[in-house]
Amino acid sequence: MRLILNQYLSSLREREELDAILPDLLSQMGLIVTSKPSRGTKQHGVDIAAKKEDSNGNITTYLFSIKSGDLNRNDWNGNSNQALKPSLDEIINNYYFSKLSDEQRKGKVTICLCFGGFIHESIIGDVNGYIAWNIKENINFEIWNGDKLSQLIIDNFLNEALMPESVRKNLRKSLAMIDDPQSSFIYFQKVITELLKEEKKRKGETLKNKLITIRQISLCLWILHSWSRDLKNLESAYLSSEFCILTCWSEIKGLSNSKVCLDIKDVFEKIVEQYFILNDEILIDKICPLTNFRDGIALGVFPPCKYAINFNTFDLMGKLATYGIWLIWKCRKSYHEIGEADEGLINKVRTLQKSLANLINKNSTSLLPFKDDNSIDLVMASYFLMLDSGYTGFVKSWVKEITNRASYTLNCGRNYPMSLAKYSEFLEDNSSNEYKKEVTKASILYSSLAFLAALLGDSETYLSIRKIKNENLSHCNIQIWFPSVNSEEFYYRGGDIHGVVLSNVPLEKEANEFLEIIIKESELTQGYDQLSAIKDNYLPIIFLASRCNRFPIPIKAFADEFEEEILSQISNSK
Repeated sequence: MRLILNQYLSSLREREELDAILPDLLSQMGLIVTSKPSRGTKQHGVDIAAKKEDSNGNITTYLFSIKSGDLNRNDWNGNSNQALKPSLDEIINNYYFSKLSDEQRKGKVTICLCFGGFIHESIIGDVNGYIAWNIKENINFEIWNGDKLSQLIIDNFLNEALMPESVRKNLRKSLAMIDDPQSSFIYFQKVITELLKEEKKRKGETLKNKLITIRQISLCLWILHSWSRDLKNLESAYLSSEFCILTCWSEIKGLSNSKVCLDIKDVFEKIVEQYFILNDEILIDKICPLTNFRDGIALGVFPPCKYAINFNTFDLMGKLATYGIWLIWKCRKSYHEIGEADEGLINKVRTLQKSLANLINKNSTSLLPFKDDNSIDLVMASYFLMLDSGYTGFVKSWVKEITNRASYTLNCGRNYPMSLAKYSEFLEDNSSNEYKKEVTKASILYSSLAFLAALLGDSETYLSIRKIKNENLSHCNIQIWFPSVNSEEFYYRGGDIHGVVLSNVPLEKEANEFLEIIIKESELTQGYDQLSAIKDNYLPIIFLASRCNRFPIPIKAFADEFEEEILSQISNSK
């Protein structure tokens, strides 16, 4: 584990990675963190400040100046704005006198040189000489390199009492299988599941045990992320970050605002931030540029089979839309708290919307899903794009084209959407009418298309869907799913069947009447408003859970967001 941790720490960046891990480690060691890294404020050389009081009431203040990777001559005293020696000078000459209280200056002050790697041999003498020259009666220095940090992490997070060998074994397997993302993800799921089981076995205060477990989960995810980044394969880390968010939400929902509960929520926010970092590294940096090219996404899919390309394309739609919804939620939250929008987040949202539109326009496979439950990704993408009114017409055209292609393929008896789950099942012969009836006996795709057409005021497309039902799918139970009052138990982790279904949706009604019926049904079921993510204003978790656990997007999410548009369409029938 020490070797794994050494490599992990050496690969962490300073900002939002190493300085995100250290506060949790210090808290676990019993220190009180008094200052954390922040943007836009002058730090005078100190990235993190903490204090510890001994049994005699004597306070020791710890001041950390953090650098990433190994400490070489340039990082020590080079041209870089982030060189360590000038930061230490600022601590001694400025921070010590301007930021520390009289009580802290009377006690011991330990200045910690913190970095994820090791000191290059060429500057060991410079560093030791600097420390010897600046040591005073109450000012001391400590070097927290990768080796020391690794041992502290092992002692405080990964010791046998907190993380048994069986858990560590699965973590090592997950790291070893990074080039096989699904296998790596399965082993990582076992790590998280076993950590939660170990938490229940531990004695002591329940909330403090939960805090330890959430911190362990965050640390394990960072280890997987850093190794995946080094191996240039982030898929396992991405899947694991989604799993961690949903699993941890199931553990922390409904917590109070006590000190320990706030600490737990703070660690959860760090896991969400890590999910954001992974999305930036995968979607913003890698996927979005590919959407500018004709069939750019299809060229990267293996095996190069029409089904694999189709599944991957719709999966990417869901990922782009989910991250976009997270960013819009964060923008709104920021605006509510500080009264101004974050331009950086807004630019990312625009990039994702443009890339999603390009993905649809420049990849013809996006114009009809082969798998019926890819309607989940279709609806999610539509929701995200419709949050910008400039894309409403685009979504309307897209829904129309999907409907037309579905009609054509059903008439031809080939390549139509099917209610199957496994890739291998799609490779069977699908030309007979008996087979067609079997794999289309139920559907959420056509009800989703009908709902979107009605919401967008496209009566022509709505009538085309009704025609499909009457002429090609008279045997099919076209249905809409709603969360019920028992959905909270299963929504975030998946599992048992839950929710309620409106079977054989009333497509015989006019579009505006159909829309009114569906909206009323979503309100009558009441399950959506009882979900903890909705109560706590964490809407993106609903979309993330729907995408990962393959639940249809709740209609009530549309009803809440597009209330004016829905009322406008319904009023046309009055």
